[in-house]
Amino acid sequence: MQELLLYKLKMYDLLEYIQELIAKAKNSDAEEGEEILDEVVMLINHEFQSKHKMEIIQDNLKPDEFFKILRKNHSNLTFGQEQMCYYDYLGLSRKEISILLNVSIRTVENRIYFISKSIKPIDNKTLRSYLLDLVSIDDASIINKSS
Repeated sequence: MQELLLYKLKMYDLLEYIQELIAKAKNSDAEEGEEILDEVVMLINHEFQSKHKMEIIQDNLKPDEFFKILRKNHSNLTFGQEQMCYYDYLGLSRKEISILLNVSIRTVENRIYFISKSIKPIDNKTLRSYLLDLVSIDDASIINKSS
């Protein structure tokens, strides 16, 4: 729910910024106006890509299932660490995670580093590949138990 609120706030801020750019373009010469409109088009295209990412998040493994598997194997993680693991599991970039959590990219990198140190993935795997394996192994064991 927090992610949706952040996304809506971001969209509201973006809309205000686009309105300012359009007003500025109306009051400028042709060349400058064209550059401003190019920036507006670029912003809109970027937001379509972000919207697509949000749809991917909603279509993937439901958070409750992921957190259940993660907590079963790593009960020592805090809620913030679990959330960071989920975003990394989904394949969001460090920049996208930083926007969602309203922190710097460096902070995201540091948090993921320390989570990796506490989880200690085998064979120097990345956190994401470890989480993907963890979920797929758990899914396979659930399927085998039900057979």
